Amino acid sequence: MKNTPLCRWCPALLSALVLMVFCGAPLSASSPVAVAGSPEAVILDGSGLHASILEAAAAGKSGIVIPPGVYRMPSVVPPKGEEPWHLVFANLKNLEIDATGVTVIFSDRRQAGINFRGCENVTLKGLRIRRETPTCSQGRVVAIDPLRKYVDVRIDKGYPTDLGDKTLYPHFWSNIFTPDGKTWKGQLRAPTPYVWEQLEPDLVRVFTYELSGEIYAPVEVGDRLAWRGSVLSDIRSTRCTGMRFIGVSVEGGAGMAFHETGGGGGHLYKDCIVTYGPTPPGAEFAPLLATTADGFHSSDTRRGPVLEGCRFEGTDDDAIAIHGNYSLIIESQGASLKMRGFQEASNVLSANPGDTLRFYDTAGVFAGEAVVRSITRLTDYQPPAPPDPRYRVFQDPSRARYLDVVLDREIAAQPGWLAGNMDTIGRGFVVRNCTILHTHARGILPKSAEGLIEGNLIEGTARAAIEMLPEMTWWSEADYCHDLVIRNNTIRGVSLNRRTGDLRHPGALTLFAWRNGAGAYVPSPGGHRNILIEGNRFERNDGVNILVTSAKGVEIKNNTFVSPMNTPSDFGRDKGVNPGALIWLHESADITLSGNRIESPGPGMQKPVEATPTARDVSGLDNGIRIIEPLSQDVKKGS
Repeated sequence: MKNTPLCRWCPALLSALVLMVFCGAPLSASSPVAVAGSPEAVILDGSGLHASILEAAAAGKSGIVIPPGVYRMPSVVPPKGEEPWHLVFANLKNLEIDATGVTVIFSDRRQAGINFRGCENVTLKGLRIRRETPTCSQGRVVAIDPLRKYVDVRIDKGYPTDLGDKTLYPHFWSNIFTPDGKTWKGQLRAPTPYVWEQLEPDLVRVFTYELSGEIYAPVEVGDRLAWRGSVLSDIRSTRCTGMRFIGVSVEGGAGMAFHETGGGGGHLYKDCIVTYGPTPPGAEFAPLLATTADGFHSSDTRRGPVLEGCRFEGTDDDAIAIHGNYSLIIESQGASLKMRGFQEASNVLSANPGDTLRFYDTAGVFAGEAVVRSITRLTDYQPPAPPDPRYRVFQDPSRARYLDVVLDREIAAQPGWLAGNMDTIGRGFVVRNCTILHTHARGILPKSAEGLIEGNLIEGTARAAIEMLPEMTWWSEADYCHDLVIRNNTIRGVSLNRRTGDLRHPGALTLFAWRNGAGAYVPSPGGHRNILIEGNRFERNDGVNILVTSAKGVEIKNNTFVSPMNTPSDFGRDKGVNPGALIWLHESADITLSGNRIESPGPGMQKPVEATPTARDVSGLDNGIRIIEPLSQDVKKGS
């Protein structure tokens, strides 16, 4: 984007000329002042947008139209103790903001974008969001220590060089690309806090344990590195209901590009895009990362989101994540519990009367459910013992939220069990006809229920295309999946990151639960229930294609596996997985396979299906999947 000439409108003139308000249909308005050159050559002062939108809403208008243009949003001093945002809209209702053809540029790297708080039935259309300064940085590896203790990186022109500012770069998490930047190779991370030296203004030396042999990183001189900055949000809906985002795009995001948390939920995201930002002025290389974290992140909503026709590419974390949170059982007596709620849950009580809680024992196995009759916060409560050290997020006593809960029936819960609120996991979500490309973690990460994942293209993800797991001990994100349909998706060339670790598991599509610390999958029957995997097309995926553990009632039918396992893999062997099995079943029950087909398997496939002794009541092992030769005509043609 060109930054000259620069045209600044005063806020008063902007309020008078920039916004058109309407009730039912747009009214005519004065045209913006004409400026020579294309719209991208003119940057307008956007400081009056906020007040003008609020004024229109206060006047009872049903809609606002912002004339096309590029608007620079200045830094805003937030109220004391609040997060810094460029724009905050609170308690708007029944309003449409039509920003078709509008680009807003957020100027402050330390401030998040737009926050809708407590809004209902608000529509945002057509807006394009960019950052004035990239929130990620990148460069080229020019030297590697002979003892493999550090790398020297020449930072690309046009990208931030202030790696030593830990408020902007709290850690050094980088991705490795080939010298031309076209192929992702892996990840290179340093300890946190990282150690670095600034050798020249644009040359830095970073010390990293992942070079020394503890974790292998495939980095070579000439490779390109790109690393994330601090994680903010570009668009957030906080405790909102019925929001609609139509044709909104984030180009070069600052963290969670689209973020919803708490409230009634039920938001629609249609034809939205998360993609790379423009090449910065003076830069020779385009950005290698599209955003510093997730493309879309949903937590604690009472009704799940609907994503239709959206596109996510180049995200540094998951493209789409949907989840709730767990609470930790401290004491239990019949129907009365003392719990510690997750400190970052949007509801300080973690549940409301009438909500359903599902309980999991210390092995992670589903142990029953009950309805909350009453719940209150305890102010002077002292727990009889510290939490199990496995539960990372519950270790800080200064952030504890203790709760007194009365259930509608007795639960034989024990200290150390977990409770997930089924009414705040985004149940009923839909991800349909979306495109997900080259993300550096998972494609879709649902931890929810009664959902539909249908008709999506997922390609080139570092980890699984679709991964379903409860993160009980690491992030305390609920829950197991149940009553979920995954059908008619295309999953191509995924699960590229073959690093080991508690959160890294083989499979293009994975359904599992892992016991951190115990080093094992959660024993049968775990907590996943009633999952249908139907009519999906798996193309050119190495290693295990479908992994199922800790589940009951899984149907795998009419899926097609095209040229799978061309390259032999050892990924998963450390967890007891057979990496030569196309489908691997373990610690599960009531699994059915039917109508599945394999076209031209590669040398890495040793068997179509392996069911370990802990996979019980499996039908279709002999006739539920068959090998077809030759390769189908559409694949021969390269479609």
